[in-house]
Amino acid sequence: MLQSNINSLQLPQSSFRGRSGDVYKEPEHEPQDEETQLLADLLDENNLIKKPIPEGPKSLLRSLSDALFFTTTQAETMQEQCFQKVRDLDKWDESEKRSRLARQLKETSIIARDYMTNPSLPGFDNLTLEIVSLIYKVRIVKYSVCDEGYLASIIINNRFDKTIQIVRSRKCHYESVFAKDLLEKAAVCQSIVYDLSLIHI
Repeated sequence: MLQSNINSLQLPQSSFRGRSGDVYKEPEHEPQDEETQLLADLLDENNLIKKPIPEGPKSLLRSLSDALFFTTTQAETMQEQCFQKVRDLDKWDESEKRSRLARQLKETSIIARDYMTNPSLPGFDNLTLEIVSLIYKVRIVKYSVCDEGYLASIIINNRFDKTIQIVRSRKCHYESVFAKDLLEKAAVCQSIVYDLSLIHI
């Protein structure tokens, strides 16, 4: 039960490369505000770690891209896929058509229109999460700090087996979340592959 507190997510000392070739390194320690520190403490207590995502209106899709592909570079492609999914509402499979999301889009066409115009509005975050979940067949766990100071979580599409995780701050900023041991193993593997590639240059 997620009612503990999340620690500064200390990234592995070694760097690793995402599929884009970007090198991820442990960020320098900077003073953190109270919520950021609390969130870090809570995640750490649950053996989780977050990867920093640049602030801005596209942090949600960037965090989802990073959670899925270990790189933020797929964010724009994923946004276009979300638009296409909304356009193709009549082509959804039967299980998707029975979803609350499908009913919502069919009954209120203005939602789809406004989403296509400005998908980065905070009010559309859950819509984006549900669409991405359907496209990639993944369960999405979204963490946040509740008013009582506990780590809360919301699960989108629990019927899927594969799971990705993100965290949302009270400032509506999103970052990707991973199990700490997964990032440690990824760092070691990427370091070995990178070293081997240098040998053959």
